[in-house]
Amino acid sequence: EVAANGSVDAFYAHSAPMLLVSKTAKVLGYKNCRVRTDAHCFVAHPSVNGNANRPTVTTIIRFHRSADLNELRNALYCLYAMRDCLVIPLIAAQDLNEEQMMALLRLVGEFAWPKGQEPQIYAYQSEGGIGDLRSKMLNESLKKVGTRFAAFLDFDDLLMPHAYRWLIDRLERTGKAVSFGRVYATSYDSSRQLILERKCAYEYGYTYGDFVKHNHAPLHSFMLDMERLDLSHVVYFEDQRYMEDYLLTLQIFTKDNGDWDSLSENLYLGDYIHSTDRGHTLALSDVQQRQDLLSNPEYILCDQRIREFRIKAQVGP
Repeated sequence: EVAANGSVDAFYAHSAPMLLVSKTAKVLGYKNCRVRTDAHCFVAHPSVNGNANRPTVTTIIRFHRSADLNELRNALYCLYAMRDCLVIPLIAAQDLNEEQMMALLRLVGEFAWPKGQEPQIYAYQSEGGIGDLRSKMLNESLKKVGTRFAAFLDFDDLLMPHAYRWLIDRLERTGKAVSFGRVYATSYDSSRQLILERKCAYEYGYTYGDFVKHNHAPLHSFMLDMERLDLSHVVYFEDQRYMEDYLLTLQIFTKDNGDWDSLSENLYLGDYIHSTDRGHTLALSDVQQRQDLLSNPEYILCDQRIREFRIKAQVGP
């Protein structure tokens, strides 16, 4: 247990990912240990192939003006450390003012991106700066992808360094358009930037039918082979504030183009972050909050669209 000032019992410090010990501590012993809970560690493995021989993935990240730049930094670092592939972050930034945009540019400048693989940043402006463009940014960003492989990552979620290599291997081996992994349901204290607990909460779906009924594919748990997808029929609604990712995947996943067998591997790729000290769009733990959401006209409209596209997915083209 980490105290508010970072103090931790010396016994637990021995199992920490990194521990710096001073010369005096070696002689006098441990009197007081503290940890930096905001110091995330991403393991970077050397690649056996040069840049020209590694597959390239474009990863779409949506970022809005009230979002935390430090959490985006962690998301970029986990992509930067991805094994045996090159990753181009495509950042869709909504309603950032000039100062925030400059801070974003400084952040991406912290990394030594390979030439030609630098992050792409696209600015979106809502009417009056008060709109919600998550659906537009998701769909329009996918149209901008110029690489064979594409993936998604919310700015406050994380992936492990083996994730993309495994998903790409599945796509190349099966010839499918979509491959899947699992992500942990991870409890997170955002004020201390501390991961509290990981749970295997998303192992309830293994088939296309399960996906249509239960939406068992979080946005960063799958990868797309753009050469095997036709996006010309995909539609979206700019006011789809809820379940906009599910509305998209209902239109691009099919029984035949998905590597549904990959779900049986139950291979974990990353963290689906649920902050314990702040709200999320749909991850509501309070019963009254959930009830209020279900009776919200905006949510009801979004849910109705999902129901309609579920019927289309079950019937097929």
